[in-house]
Amino acid sequence: MIALGRGARLGAVAAMALLGPVAVAAPAAAGPGCPPGAFCVWAEPNFTGKVYGGDAGGVCSDVSPGGVSMKNRMDHTVTAFGFTNCTGETFTLEPGFDAAHVPFQILGVLT
Repeated sequence: MIALGRGARLGAVAAMALLGPVAVAAPAAAGPGCPPGAFCVWAEPNFTGKVYGGDAGGVCSDVSPGGVSMKNRMDHTVTAFGFTNCTGETFTLEPGFDAAHVPFQILGVLT
């Protein structure tokens, strides 16, 4: 994993209050913090805090200390996991989409 710096959310994502915390995926905006061809995971909601990323396909990477928002700027699906070694709960993000707050702490990513 490589640290890419701080990123800022460029678009707004709505959440449904009646359902409690939900993950809402939206098209990813091009911009600072997550270069084209990479995936990025932020430690805090709404693409804030420390950012982790990578651009290698077909690799399971642990995210330490973890994250809760992510962007997929790769050309294929990226899956986030609730445990290291790409195990536990999953959240799949299609190419060109992002999620301001996934329903669990991201500790692994399969690209």
